[in-house]
Amino acid sequence: MKNLELNFGTLTKEEAAMRLGISNRGLERLMAARRIRYFKVGKRVVFRAEDIDAYLARCAVEPKTN
Repeated sequence: MKNLELNFGTLTKEEAAMRLGISNRGLERLMAARRIRYFKVGKRVVFRAEDIDAYLARCAVEPKTN
């Protein structure tokens, strides 16, 4: 099953949290607030790698220029 996940670019909750550098509970908070995109496949929750990257891009803070 793990190989299929990698082929389709999906991540489990644990993998998504690790990629974001946050705890599983932190990821669940983002999900509850609908701040990050996820998919429910039956009882299973998966994330697309590009959605995680897009979330990180939205969170970027640009440096101040003088």
